[in-house]
Amino acid sequence: MITWHGFQFCHVDYSDVVYLILIDIYMKKVYYTLLIILFIACSEEDNLPDNMSLPSEEEYETELVNPDYVNIDQETTRLVECDPDKGRYTFTSNMSTEKIRPGNILTVDADTIGYIVIVQSVEKKGENISITATPGSMCDIFANTDFVLTTSDHGKSRAYPSNNVYTPVKIVYRDENGKAQTRTVSREGSHITGDLWDWEKDFDGMTFYKDENSKVYMQKANYGVNIDLTMYLSFGGRTVNEVVNNAYKQYKSKALEVSAMVEGNVYSNFILRADIAGKIQYQENEDELCKHNVFRPILVWFNVNGVPICVTLSADLYRGASIEANGEISAYMGVQNTATANVGIKWSQNDGISPVKEITSDEKAIYPTIEGKGSITAKAWLYPRIHVTLYDLLGPSFDIKPYIGSQLKGGFRKTLLDPSNDYCAWALRNFTGMDIESGLSLMFMNYEVEHLTTGSLNVFEKDLFCSPTDIHIYKASSNEIVKDCPITVSFEVYDTDYLLGKSSPTILPQFVTFESEGRLSSKYGIAENGIVTVTWTPSMDNDMLKAVLYNEAGKVIKEAVWGGNDAVDLGLSVKWAPQNLGASVPEEIGDFFAWAETAPRNPEHYDIFDYIYDNNLPLQHISGTSYDAATVRKGGHWRMPTDAEVSELEHKCTRKEIIKNGVYGMLFTGANGNSIFLPYTESSHYCALNNKVIYIEEPIGFYWTGDISDKGSNMAIWFSFANDYCSFAHCHGGAYSLNPIRPVWSD
Repeated sequence: MITWHGFQFCHVDYSDVVYLILIDIYMKKVYYTLLIILFIACSEEDNLPDNMSLPSEEEYETELVNPDYVNIDQETTRLVECDPDKGRYTFTSNMSTEKIRPGNILTVDADTIGYIVIVQSVEKKGENISITATPGSMCDIFANTDFVLTTSDHGKSRAYPSNNVYTPVKIVYRDENGKAQTRTVSREGSHITGDLWDWEKDFDGMTFYKDENSKVYMQKANYGVNIDLTMYLSFGGRTVNEVVNNAYKQYKSKALEVSAMVEGNVYSNFILRADIAGKIQYQENEDELCKHNVFRPILVWFNVNGVPICVTLSADLYRGASIEANGEISAYMGVQNTATANVGIKWSQNDGISPVKEITSDEKAIYPTIEGKGSITAKAWLYPRIHVTLYDLLGPSFDIKPYIGSQLKGGFRKTLLDPSNDYCAWALRNFTGMDIESGLSLMFMNYEVEHLTTGSLNVFEKDLFCSPTDIHIYKASSNEIVKDCPITVSFEVYDTDYLLGKSSPTILPQFVTFESEGRLSSKYGIAENGIVTVTWTPSMDNDMLKAVLYNEAGKVIKEAVWGGNDAVDLGLSVKWAPQNLGASVPEEIGDFFAWAETAPRNPEHYDIFDYIYDNNLPLQHISGTSYDAATVRKGGHWRMPTDAEVSELEHKCTRKEIIKNGVYGMLFTGANGNSIFLPYTESSHYCALNNKVIYIEEPIGFYWTGDISDKGSNMAIWFSFANDYCSFAHCHGGAYSLNPIRPVWSD
């Protein structure tokens, strides 16, 4: 021990002291390190975003919206950087963006497009939040739910598989200067997207084929649509899809069902023109894209359970044609088509893909003009392909393709040894129709499949105009057919406008072939303003002259018979024809006529106002007059029966329902044993019984007489027969009604 100035010191081993000091420093370092870690941990726990408390497995599996979804406040958040190719996005920092962590799912509004992304990393840069992310899909967000998105307010009242129906909350579009504009949807109406999804464009002069000598093009082409979009989406349960870097789990659902439809009006006005010199055979393998974004794209935003859904509608213009022609010919024809359509596509995991199609249409034909000679078959179509994307992922697509076509064919046969079967003919057919094709890519539903398509489906095809379709007697220099006494006979050739359901004299130079045992001034005739004339010298009394319209293949289209007498004698005051007017065999119904009209009408395209407007009804019986279709069309002593002559058929013949060659009708047999068969004309009817009108699902026959009714204006008499309570009746009804005619022959 050492003492110094009153202090005592002990001898110490300094190596031990150093050791103790080092131990003390180490322990303090560990202590402070633990304090810092604890402090930091406590500080982070105190500042955790609300969603850092991870949801339970049950919440992930049962919630409709993924608990990892973060709804960014679009009103207060500005998108600073958007680079989807590199997966980089930067937002201004606020309460909604500061919650973002890896594993979160975001919807990004980039003005003219939307994205679904899954966050991989988060970095705060000053006042901004930057993330890296990978693309997501709607199956990353939704599960255990289904809903309908529709741009049509009236679409909410439709019957859907889901009661969850959503209409837009916001629409974004570009104005004429290319600047993005936003329209907030606060009103209700049948067409929410208004004029933005209501197009009308002219594409006059659109060329389908051109070479040095020929050209096929749209002389006029106008296309307009006013449509709405409706989509139904169904999601299954949510399960773990993958574990990312052992840090978080990523959950997804499965798409169960998707359907997408566009509904509304489609208007087209096409005039197709072909100027041909030479031979053409042209068929496009695929429709040609001729204009991108022909109608300005629009973004429609929906809000589903707090999740914004971005749907983009756009359209590209396509065209296509098939042409086969030979000769020197110039022709054009046109059609205005207005269709109300509900077309689309439906997909489900269980049933795969199927089309949706409901279309009604109304057409108006533009009459054709043809010059030159040759043959042509041309069909052309011009249409927008409507694309739908959800966020930036391709979804459904729709092709609504109205088309127009023209077919001109000619044929002849000339045989030196046997000229009886010779013919010369040409025929014109103008037609219109509509094809639809719907496609579907399911990437927006995270379903890895190829692009699905319904293929091209023909919804309808209609004849607009055909020439020739009918021929009948126009006039004759004499009604008496006497051997070796020449008669000049004129026939009238008719075309048919199928839209009006009406025939009219042809304006085209149609060929008519004349056939008879007697002498003819010419084997063929060419109609001028519908009329063709021949001088005929009968070879016997009651000889027969036929004027025949053939098609290009040599088949009979229609024939008119002048003279001849194949009438059946039933022992009555007149003889009855063996078949109806316009029929070739007894079991055919033949043509339908309104009373006092001599040209037939098509019951499927008949408007009674056309009849009332077109006719000034005679105030007399018409049998045997110029108002009598049988007299005008058959000539000779043929005419419509009177009501008194029908009473003879009723009371002096027996009746029996039979089936003739598969056709139900009534067999009338006279006292002399001869009989005629009249086919039924309707499958059901109403009948008066005990002062009550009852409906009977049994066939009945209605036939005109030539007598006017005294029961009221615009009324005439027809007779009916059936195998029930309405056994036989003489009916007073509207002269505008359409019935067949069974002619009679009076000597």
